[in-house]
Order: sequence, then C-alpha cells, then structure tokens
Amino acid sequence: MTSHITVYTMTIDHKHGTDTRVFRTQEAAHEALARWAREWWIVEQGSSSNARMTLEEFNALPDAEAIEVYFNFMADRECYCLDSAILEG
Repeated sequence: MTSHITVYTMTIDHKHGTDTRVFRTQEAAHEALARWAREWWIVEQGSSSNARMTLEEFNALPDAEAIEVYFNFMADRECYCLDSAILEG
C-alpha cells in the first residue's frame, strides 16, 4: 500500500541567493513567509527613500497584507513562490 503526504514549499529569491524551505502545512509556509517580510521590512525600507510605513504600522498588518506590501515594495529585488507537492512512499 502506497502512502502519500502533501508538503508545501516556500522559495524566496533575494540578493544573497535563494532560500527554500519545506513545511507540513500551507499555513506554516504562509506564516514563515510573513515572518520573512516582517524581519526584513525595516532593513529594506530603511535603505529606501520610498518609505511607506513605520515598522509598527507594518507589523500591525494581517500576514497576507504584510506579504503583499513587502514583496510589492521589493519587486525589483526579491520574489517568492509558495507551492505544494505530493510525496509518495
């Protein structure tokens, strides 16, 4: 009997390379992406003259909005992909 499991991947291409992580749930992958956005917001925004909001304002955003705002702001430097795969064994 073959069993299977669905895993979720988060890949971020950024100025230092590519980070790929695997998660058991889609929610966990989404939360990790939001953590990335929150962690790097102040660093990346601080180096730009196009500052849009303070760290406090950014951290108050729901995860989905924080991800959208961050990656729109970083569109010329970073991108991400959330995907799923079924592993059989």
